Amino acid sequence: MSGDAWLVLIVAGLNVTGFGITGLDKWLSKAGRRRVPERTLQVWALVGGWIGCWAGVFVFRHKTRKTSFLVPLGVATSINLAAVGYGLFG
Repeated sequence: MSGDAWLVLIVAGLNVTGFGITGLDKWLSKAGRRRVPERTLQVWALVGGWIGCWAGVFVFRHKTRKTSFLVPLGVATSINLAAVGYGLFG
């Protein structure tokens, strides 16, 4: 398998996991149980799972009004997009 194929698999895995962690946090919230720390979700987005985290926010309607979560998620997204842009055009 080529390096590019591995990269695609890794990024896909990060995003599927980011989506799953966001869904798990929503479920834990509804169940009144101990939650996934916001920092975990934000770091997961930063290392490449930002699409999955955003999908989880919208699909599960989770943390949609919490700016203390959404702003760092937006920053993580911007950093990732800049890195991709730099890789494509740099």
